[in-house]
Amino acid sequence: MTRHEGMPRIIREPRVYLVGRQQCNDAAIERFLSDYGLTWQTDTEVGAERLVEAGGRVCYLSFGKGRRSNAEYIGNLIGQKHGSVLEHAVTPLHHRRRIPQLLA
Repeated sequence: MTRHEGMPRIIREPRVYLVGRQQCNDAAIERFLSDYGLTWQTDTEVGAERLVEAGGRVCYLSFGKGRRSNAEYIGNLIGQKHGSVLEHAVTPLHHRRRIPQLLA
């Protein structure tokens, strides 16, 4: 079957594109901390947990203060209903499903 000019293209197989990851850029975090005279240590190696904690600590300028463990920090964010900080751990994906698509 040939496609005709102006006819919609049907996508029959889904495609997924990974456009982000749950990884911390440790060098960038260290540069940021150094530039502002801050220090930070975390007790997790899980990328999503590190991203949430780093994002929250940047947002609230809470490096070196308060909760000492990652679990305590994230638990407090959830308890305070500051869920938007959890979005730092999202892996953005773009996907296409079986939908008609008009070609330009």
